[in-house]
Amino acid sequence: MKSSLSVRAGVSGKVLFLGLFGAAACSSPAGSSEPITGEAREALTTVDDQVMRVVGRKLLDSNGVSFLTRGIEGWFGPAAQANMATLVDGIASQGFNAARLQLLTTDLTKIEALIKRFHSKNMVVYLVSPEVPSGGGNAWFGLAETQAMVKRNRRNVVVDATIEEEGDGESDADVATWLVEQKAVITQFRNWGYTEPLTIGTPNAGRYLRALLDHGQELIDYDPLHSLVLNAQMYWGAYTGDFSYQQLNGFSPGNTGIKEATAAVAAKPFLIQFGLDAQDSGGSWADVPYSLLMTEAQNKSIGTMWWQWKDPGDDDPNSLVTDQLDPTSITPLGDIVINTHAKSIKKTSKTLWPCGVIPAGKHLGAGQSVTSCGNHFAMQARANPTDANLILKYDSRVVGRIVLGGEDTLSAAPNPLFSSLNMQGDGNWVAYYKKDDGTTVPTWASGTFGSGFYVQLTNNGSVRVVAPDATVQWQSRDLFKPPAATSCGRINPGEMIGGTEISGAPGVLSCNGQFGIALLTKGTPSTADQPYGSTTWTGNAAAGSAGSFVVGRVNNGQFTTTRAVDIPRPAGRSPAVAIFMQGDGNFVARDNLGGMDALWATGTDGNTNAHVEIKDDGRACMVSTTGTVIKVIATAP
Repeated sequence: MKSSLSVRAGVSGKVLFLGLFGAAACSSPAGSSEPITGEAREALTTVDDQVMRVVGRKLLDSNGVSFLTRGIEGWFGPAAQANMATLVDGIASQGFNAARLQLLTTDLTKIEALIKRFHSKNMVVYLVSPEVPSGGGNAWFGLAETQAMVKRNRRNVVVDATIEEEGDGESDADVATWLVEQKAVITQFRNWGYTEPLTIGTPNAGRYLRALLDHGQELIDYDPLHSLVLNAQMYWGAYTGDFSYQQLNGFSPGNTGIKEATAAVAAKPFLIQFGLDAQDSGGSWADVPYSLLMTEAQNKSIGTMWWQWKDPGDDDPNSLVTDQLDPTSITPLGDIVINTHAKSIKKTSKTLWPCGVIPAGKHLGAGQSVTSCGNHFAMQARANPTDANLILKYDSRVVGRIVLGGEDTLSAAPNPLFSSLNMQGDGNWVAYYKKDDGTTVPTWASGTFGSGFYVQLTNNGSVRVVAPDATVQWQSRDLFKPPAATSCGRINPGEMIGGTEISGAPGVLSCNGQFGIALLTKGTPSTADQPYGSTTWTGNAAAGSAGSFVVGRVNNGQFTTTRAVDIPRPAGRSPAVAIFMQGDGNFVARDNLGGMDALWATGTDGNTNAHVEIKDDGRACMVSTTGTVIKVIATAP
């Protein structure tokens, strides 16, 4: 199959893998590599790869890709809980890309299972406290077990802090009170540790849009993460008499007011999302101009959440199906909303990328990322690199990078800037750079061709191009991973300590917490006993030194005194990026320049599945599978 790269001869198939291993690929030769240190590392670890975030008017998914909500909500009681897979699969089959969980239970096991099921369908979850339907508040979010559950599943989750704020008062005093209350809620959730976007509602049961238009920026500025989804329930029923929500919010009556309101939302530099329904109950049912709102929302890139899938009762005209477990039991309203309207759900909704995947026809732009299905490894396209296209992270910490044809950027000179990594429809994965005149040129390709190919980041940290039959067409090497938190004092085979720079925290603590070990990649190594972080440790790595393996005493999680084993640095090599516990029993420091040659090793190979252990007496030892000490590497002072 013809590739778009055929327009330019001489595009290199070279891949450079930096950080944890040398390069390897099914169809590409290995290249050189180097560690990430100094300012580059600090800048790249500021992005949280696990959560969604709001930037301006855009909600970005956990890959950093713009996401326009086309969601559904509703009450989900015992029948739904007993048939969770049927419910979720039915909702997903109708094209919705998001769901608001209003599960009538506080059972965390059931709630987590529902989140995971929606995520398996590549949908965003809007998580609301199960206490809200019964008139409760947000105390559920403050429980430690709730926080831990959300953290386990925080990719592609929006946390509903408030939605429909009760009270009909729209006076300046009422709005001022509402504003104070919303700020208090934002503070509460951020203090609880939630970094996900927070939904913030508005007065008059969410219908007073004006409060968001006038004070939305103040709320955004108040939030330390500036990541809020401001929500207005556009249940603006056409009631008879003098009342209309359009006029209440300062707009013209009727459809003219709807267009004015959506234009006002689109003109703001922050995100406002709509709740939609077809009829509003204000003592009696009144028609909502939902068809016009659907059109306006799509034309102005406004996210929407539909009320509702199916009311547990039979008296709500807004239900889209008559049986919540049967997506084919669609109501006349549901047929319009889901299928036949020019801006229907199925015509406008775009679901998330599958976890760990760049699908065919998609690309990663600068700053965008993909996270593995295990939620640990992430690959992020780096903005404006001249020597790297993908940054590899483990739990948001940089552990390596993959260079894709860096030297070929000269073809885009002068001043080439990274543009994107495209998984093309013809099966070729291609790096593009932008020239000064705005045109883009390909500088690297995987050399893979076929229909339906996709890029995959595995749970082992390798990056692959995969065919529809799951055969690997191209791949980088697997990454090692940091030591498991449950294994105190140990670095097991397949684990590593990443390099640190002037940090008082050890990489691994002994089980009694009194001793630790670390890899120092920046600083002047010394074998003297002295405080970690003192003047002896400042500055760049000394000439001829690649860093130090450090063992020391620890107090309150920080080194007090340390002893360092110098790691030599041959000419032309870089500081150590990590120390690896290999399966052959050797503990090895590498920089990855010049292939797989070690900078330093314990020389204990031949002891299969041995591990490094920092013992409670301060000895850093190589230990066999039977518990025998093979070698004492260093001892804390």
